[in-house]
Amino acid sequence: MDTRPTARPRVKDGHDTVQSEPLTSPPGSVRIFALLVVFRVWNAVQIATSFSPDEYWQGLEIAHWMAFGFGAITWEWLPGTQIRGFAHPLFFAAGYKALGYFGVESTPLLQGIIAAVCDYYTWKLSYLFHGPRVSRWVLFASCMSWFHWFALTRALSNSMEGSLLVAALYYWHTRPAKYTLSIALMGMTAVLRPTILPLLAIHLGLAPPPRRSLARMLATIVVLAMGFLAASVSLDAHFYHRLYADMGLPAGHPSRTSLPLVPLNFVKFNILHKIAKFYGTHPWHWYLTQGWTQLLGPYLLVIVPYVVVSCMRSAGSTTRPQRSSAWMIKLMASATAVYSLLAHKEFRFLACMVPLAMVYVGQGMAFLTAPSATIGRVASASWYRTSTVPRRALVLSALVISWALALYTTRWHQRGVLDASLHLRAVSANGTADGIRPFRIYWMTPCHSAPAYAYLGNKNVRLGYLTCDPPIGIPNPDTYLSEMREFYDDVDGALQSWDWKKRWATSRPMLVGVPSAQAHGLESEPADRLVVFENLLVHHARTGVLKDYVECARFFNSHWHDEETRGGDVIVLCLMPTADLPDSTSKQQEK
Repeated sequence: MDTRPTARPRVKDGHDTVQSEPLTSPPGSVRIFALLVVFRVWNAVQIATSFSPDEYWQGLEIAHWMAFGFGAITWEWLPGTQIRGFAHPLFFAAGYKALGYFGVESTPLLQGIIAAVCDYYTWKLSYLFHGPRVSRWVLFASCMSWFHWFALTRALSNSMEGSLLVAALYYWHTRPAKYTLSIALMGMTAVLRPTILPLLAIHLGLAPPPRRSLARMLATIVVLAMGFLAASVSLDAHFYHRLYADMGLPAGHPSRTSLPLVPLNFVKFNILHKIAKFYGTHPWHWYLTQGWTQLLGPYLLVIVPYVVVSCMRSAGSTTRPQRSSAWMIKLMASATAVYSLLAHKEFRFLACMVPLAMVYVGQGMAFLTAPSATIGRVASASWYRTSTVPRRALVLSALVISWALALYTTRWHQRGVLDASLHLRAVSANGTADGIRPFRIYWMTPCHSAPAYAYLGNKNVRLGYLTCDPPIGIPNPDTYLSEMREFYDDVDGALQSWDWKKRWATSRPMLVGVPSAQAHGLESEPADRLVVFENLLVHHARTGVLKDYVECARFFNSHWHDEETRGGDVIVLCLMPTADLPDSTSKQQEK
């Protein structure tokens, strides 16, 4: 804890202003961090819904293979593509290994720590510029943010990216600055997600170091960048070579001897070859009109009045909060502009900027809850000057709505796929009736709807699912249809023409360390369980296929969904000869 004396702040227009030396580290930091870890681990444990396939398929599934030797992979990890690095999965694989001996579920604990780091450094960064009162509101806003509660504790690389970035920004801007530590954290962020590099360069231009130390700073950046690049390539080479050995590639195969350059491959496939467009495109203004709206949600009730009133202030004001915060809003605007250039957009891509947005939300909350006398000079409306009730009602409304959204999205919306996965884990643990054959599961749903072996945890399960690989190496990519797209473009035709009793075995999932169906002689046998969304049952009834299956478990998924293919409950269908297994009595309705 920093014990250097700081000047006593006084409130002005809802801000803390300081007359002498800059504020540094807030008191009680260790205690606050410990409380945040407890809070965020509880947050992680409470999550019972699905958000993005990447939280499983780009993190936990790979980590499961790294730790236990078997799992499922996607096209991004195949020879010739290699657009994903192993730094992020390694974090969870280490947790699997270290905490697995004690029977502790490591993922909520690890993600809770990551999320706590984000909250903690957001608080400390705001303390540097706005003092204790505003920083308390910033911390409160960060903890109560619906998006942070919903996404920050998930196993997404975006979560770790945001935590590392806000920590790096704090050490860059603290006084005295700790530039080397900050650059090291930025390097770790770039290894994790190379797409952050343009934003790091923009930040360097917005907040350059003192000119007298610029040469030394550039030398530090070059040295650390080379070190991180060498470490990243070595780490990826080791695990890619091991992955391809487990996939059965011969020792002389080029992919088992070459050095993978993940950042270059990422740019090559997603930007130059425009593979990302295969998974959807959005207009250039999407982040402005929808992205930030979803990220901030009800906090717009706080930000909009604060911005309007702030615009009434003198344009020539040079108070410390306004001047020192300018780089934050410029960095957020730059991130929005850079990511808007890409055709494929997801609002989690801007998650790394949400901590900075929380600083402005906290400023707005501090301003709106300040005594009337402190804002009368800058507000023109009489109710704004004379009464705190309407202003504080805005803050309370934003917090209540945010918390309601957080609870709904983490406890109810899209929970069926995870409930079905946990159900299948329990059922498959009992094995098949003869105790010899692998348990066979086929997900007849949009690709990557649910996790695989990271949740099943059973090597004696043979998994199948609809695939959605992009057109890599396809002569006519414009006419290409993935297996999933081919199915959903003509469900009736696919159900009638495809042999669904055998489809689970002949599908093309990429399983590593798991014997194939052909190895077990199961290619002609039907799956023990089929998993479908309720909307698909309409087609079942119309075509009369899958008559050998009967519904044996049902799980509520969502009250609404923007994709018709995911509508209704998640239903588990059992092969009728095995319908009397224990799970046949486990029907569940959650409406």
